[in-house]
Amino acid sequence: MLEGPRAARVDELEAAVSLANSVFYPDGSGDMGGWLPALFDRANASNLRVILDRQRLVSMAGVLIREASILGAALRIASIGSVCTLESYKGRGLATRLVEDASSLARRQGAQLILSEGVRFVRIHELAGSRLAALSCLPQLFRSYGVDRMCLETTAADAEMQRLCREYGLEAVRHGFQGTVKIIDREGFFRALEGVNRRAQDGPELRVEPGPVTVFRLAGEELRLSTDPELAVLAFGSVECRAPEPAPGALQKALARLFPLPLMHYGLDYI
Repeated sequence: MLEGPRAARVDELEAAVSLANSVFYPDGSGDMGGWLPALFDRANASNLRVILDRQRLVSMAGVLIREASILGAALRIASIGSVCTLESYKGRGLATRLVEDASSLARRQGAQLILSEGVRFVRIHELAGSRLAALSCLPQLFRSYGVDRMCLETTAADAEMQRLCREYGLEAVRHGFQGTVKIIDREGFFRALEGVNRRAQDGPELRVEPGPVTVFRLAGEELRLSTDPELAVLAFGSVECRAPEPAPGALQKALARLFPLPLMHYGLDYI
């Protein structure tokens, strides 16, 4: 009989890492415990959501909650990762149950956003401090790792890095967030953005009424969004689809001044 979803115990952390390794590195080439040390930390054990069969871990989803800032608005971000299930237990909806459980846990801990990412890569170092120093290190990194190309991840708002890259003759390629984002607490999210909203407006203030249906109102015009994807696309933009828009007018202009918000790169600055 299956047990869970529930929090992992500290004495189950080693088994959780072994489960993740068996799914993500079946050839033994990597170690999820080393790749995600904060996730598999003893202090974070209660945020590892697991399902067991006769005391054997068969499926898990990890949650890591951190503080973040978007245009000065303080938010709590829940990153969900290491979602995995043993091959013989797939097809039973275990991962779906765990992600739903993780989302509920994140809401209880005050998170307004959930981020998840499907792309894994070797992170040499978080980009911080002098951008010039980071670029100056590239030749040594090429020699040390024996590669002929590198991808230097930064954000669209990093104007200094963009200028330096142009001076170095480096090509910048814009791309969207390589994962998913979901607003799990609409009221908390827009409450945190009140100051950003006021600074973005030029004239009457845009009114936001969050709830199961979030309503934006200005000068007798309104836009109603009921689904999570619609709201996330409006708030953060998307390269794949467009959010519903009001007819041309004051509300459309006000929304264009506020959105899209910059979305921090997964793992950058807050993990």
